[in-house]
Amino acid sequence: MKPFVDSNVIVHAMVGGDLGEIAGLWLPGCRATLHSKAEAFSVLTGAYKVPAPVVVKMLEALAHDPDMVEFVPQTDDDYQAALDRAGSSGGIKGGRIYDALHVCTAERLKATAFVTFNAKHFSEITDLRILDPAKDKAPGK
Repeated sequence: MKPFVDSNVIVHAMVGGDLGEIAGLWLPGCRATLHSKAEAFSVLTGAYKVPAPVVVKMLEALAHDPDMVEFVPQTDDDYQAALDRAGSSGGIKGGRIYDALHVCTAERLKATAFVTFNAKHFSEITDLRILDPAKDKAPGK
């Protein structure tokens, strides 16, 4: 059982700065969904204007470092659980379905916590312990 990190933690770790240093402390030993790679790619190439080939190399390096994030695939059951949660809660609309997909995958794999800079978004859709890297101390640090 390991904590899961949101794509925003991955993005901040890659772009650096104050939040990047904090985010980088959380990556070792964590898991993230494969979809997080696509989200990170979108933000890094869109908002941060990092060239796509550079982002692809950064994500490949991160994924192949055994001491960093382990990217795990979602299953059909994860997608169905996210849709079921959205249908029953009424509070999950639009792009928040991807937040639900992340937590349903984390729950299936018995994550110890979910680490994100958007704690409010996730605390509304899961009972997992939500940790904010800007407020909570990284394990072992």
